[in-house]
Parts: sequence; structure tokens; C-alpha cells
Amino acid sequence: FRIAMSDLEIRGAWNLLGPQQSGHISDEWFDLYTRLLAEAVEELRARRRAGPVGRRERQELLGLIPARPPVDLPLDAHIPEDYIGDVPTRLAVYQKMTRMARSEEVEEMRGELRDRFGPLPSSVEELLYGVSVRALATEAGVAGVGRLGGQVVVQLREGAALDRLALQKAVPGLEIGHAQLRLDATSPAAPWRESLLKMLGFLAAEAVARP
Repeated sequence: FRIAMSDLEIRGAWNLLGPQQSGHISDEWFDLYTRLLAEAVEELRARRRAGPVGRRERQELLGLIPARPPVDLPLDAHIPEDYIGDVPTRLAVYQKMTRMARSEEVEEMRGELRDRFGPLPSSVEELLYGVSVRALATEAGVAGVGRLGGQVVVQLREGAALDRLALQKAVPGLEIGHAQLRLDATSPAAPWRESLLKMLGFLAAEAVARP
């Protein structure tokens, strides 16, 4: 069990189908994913047969299995044993973070951890930052977030609508390409972490407002 816990911390709590997985577990998770997808599609069809389905209702149904984009950032993100010593409790916190699909849940988790275990160490703050990025990236509908050389890169999905002028004003210094958004991660004058959250928040708000 302790080996599995260490493995969880190394690979990431949300990495179920990523290339870091090995052995038969990837097939088992894929089978589970496809069964969940089939159930959600069938529920959506049933509601359509019962009457018109609105955009919000459709999003809620599909939100049962959110298509979470991959996030690969240089973060020292984990829960230290000296912060949460009890292994089952630590695992439960990891699992709760894995299920987070909205950025608002991160602040609730931060307050809960502070109340239960005291001030958050830097590695837990890093973990919550990663969860925030993943949640916002999911809400924004981007294809992925990663780091390439000295830049943080957000990969857009094909055909993504984008208000380039408004985004440039909201996030100064952002490089806007046809399929990618890039932030300088080397300059001390360019706080890429805050800029990344601001950019993803902007894209998430745009996605919600889009008809």
C-alpha cells in the first residue's frame, strides 16, 4: 500500500490514461472510461427522447466524465508525510483533488486543509495550483498545458473561437498563435503562474458565454 502511495505521488493523482501508466491497468481504466461514456450518452439520449435538452443540461451530463486536458508543468506538487501523516487520510485528500472539476473547489479545499492540518507547505500549494490549472483548462476547453523550453504553452483545440484583442489586453506579454498561446517563463518581470491562471480564466469565461 505504501508503494502504491509513492507511485501515486510520482505519477500524479489524476493520471489514469497517461503514458506514464504501464501494465494492464491502462486497459482496465480505458474499459471503465468507455463504460462511463456509454452510460452518459445513453442518459443524454433518454433525456432527448423525453424532450428538448438545453446547452446547460447537456454540459452537466457530459460533465459526468469531463475531458480533462493534460497538464505538464514543473511543479513540486505533493502532500508531505509530515503534513498529513495518516496514509488513508492523505490518499482521501488526493482522491478528492482528483475529482475537482471546478476552480471554485480549490479555494474550498485550501480552507479545509488549513483548518484540519494547519498552514499549507509549499508543495501542497503547488499541488493546489496544479489542480486549479487543470480545472480552468477543462472549463476553457483547451487541448493541453505544458512547458516547452522557456515558455509555458497552452494548446488550443482545432477551430477554437478566440477574442485575440481582448485576450491580449487581459494578459500582457502573451504570444497568441494560430493554435497555441505562449507565456515567457524565464523573465522575473513576467509572473507566468499568475498570467496562466488569468489566461485560462479568461478562456473559461469566454467558453461559458459562448452560445
